[in-house]
Amino acid sequence: MPIPSYSSWLPVAVEALDFEQVTVDNTSGGVGLTSSKYAPTGSSPMNLVRVSVDTASLKVTEDGTAPTASLGDTFDAGDQFQITGVNSLRKARFIRTGGVSAVINVTYYRQ
Repeated sequence: MPIPSYSSWLPVAVEALDFEQVTVDNTSGGVGLTSSKYAPTGSSPMNLVRVSVDTASLKVTEDGTAPTASLGDTFDAGDQFQITGVNSLRKARFIRTGGVSAVINVTYYRQ
């Protein structure tokens, strides 16, 4: 379910610590998040991300299952969602659903 506003869903005790923009194409097995972002060297791992979808629809899985154009949770351009837990961040995979690559904006948080 899309999140209605940019920050209303965030727990009180979180701090945004990093950001990246990821192009989601049709790579077999899906595109993952950048490991150095959610598990930075010499620091505690991130445990929450907010994802904003730009430009095109995509599918996402959080358990390591390879998404396809017909398998996974669907999010459209303009949708926002969160992923919690470092294991879910590590296993998350994204794939576009149509002929145009999606772009996601990912903000990383640590509680």
